[in-house]
This record gives sequence, structure tokens and C-alpha cells, in this order.
Amino acid sequence: MQVACLRFDAEANTYTFIDGASYNADKTMTVDLPKAGFYAFVSASLTVPIPTIYAEARATSSTSVKTISYGGGELTLGVQTTTDNKITCTKKSSSTTATPTGKMSINAFFDIELEKEEKVKKGEIKYKYDSAAVKASGASEASLRFMFKNEAGVWTALSDNSSSVDVSAKVVIATTTHFSEWGVFGSSTENSTGEGSTTVGTSTDSSTSSLTGSLR
Repeated sequence: MQVACLRFDAEANTYTFIDGASYNADKTMTVDLPKAGFYAFVSASLTVPIPTIYAEARATSSTSVKTISYGGGELTLGVQTTTDNKITCTKKSSSTTATPTGKMSINAFFDIELEKEEKVKKGEIKYKYDSAAVKASGASEASLRFMFKNEAGVWTALSDNSSSVDVSAKVVIATTTHFSEWGVFGSSTENSTGEGSTTVGTSTDSSTSSLTGSLR
């Protein structure tokens, strides 16, 4: 079990985890409150994702995987960094880079950045998509995959063993060793063969990618 302090953010309409709590020998907790507001002290299983809001920095660890939940569980990151670090994730509905030829965007983009650029020991991204948004895009749910923007600013596909979709759970999954801008794309419902073969760039295995930092 873990004990934590959560702050309710009225603008985001969600609870967010408060970093920096200290645990004392007399079984009390000391927290530096960042602002006035409503706070709740809770205990939860160690496997429960840390709740947070987009664009809020979260501490990472070099010794264990931190699971961080955004948007009420819409996006979940599992990350273990080389050193103790901080990670920030911002959601966008569009990108400055055009959608790759043969792909369709469901308007789900995420800028994921580390405070200190470094290689990630373990990285997993899970996005719970909305079926209506996928249908409106013209993409097939079975074809949905994560793509990332590489150093040249080109959308790059992952290999099948590094990105997948669970249609029954409506979750797109990617494993990676780096973070940058990520987006969810699919292929036409009329010509869908899973990930699809028409991409601007490809990465055969994200675990051996040469991109090892937080890219802007």
C-alpha cells in the first residue's frame, strides 16, 4: 500500500497527485501544499496509477516504473528513467506536422517531455480512444497505432511488436525508449490491414531507436 495526498483541481474536474510528501516515524505525513484548495489523504495499492492533469510535471524514478494517469485515465504512462527525473505530458487536438500519406488522424496528440534529456529504461503509453472520434476520422479501430515525430520532424511508425491496439478495451498501446510528440493514426476502413504499410518513416524496434531524449 501507499499513502498519498491528492488535490482536487476544479478546472480539470479531477484529483491530482501531490509530489514531495514526507513520511514520518510517528506515522504522520508532511505535505507542502502548493495552493489553497480541497485536499484528500488516501491510501491505495502500489499498482494504482498516480492521478494528474495534463501539463503538470511528475517525478520519475530510476529504480522503479512510475505509472501516471492523465485525464481521468484517458492516457496512462508507465516510465522508468535512467536518473531520477521529471516528465510532463500535454495533450493537443492537432499537430504542426501533416498527417502521413495513407493515414488518418483521430486528433489525439501528446507532447511528452523529460526535464533532463536522457534514455528511458522503460516506457509505455496507453491511450483510451473514443469510438465516435475514430468513426468520424474514417479510420478502422483495428488499424490504430501510435506514431512519433523523429528528430527530423517526420512522423515515424513503430513495429508491430512495439505498438498495438486492444479493440475490445478501446486502448492503443506503444512501448518506447524515448519521448517526443506522439499521435494516434489509423488506416481507412475500406483498406485496413492492421498497422498499414504506408508511412513517412519507420522504426523497426523502438527499444533500439537512436532517439534517446525529450524532443521538441
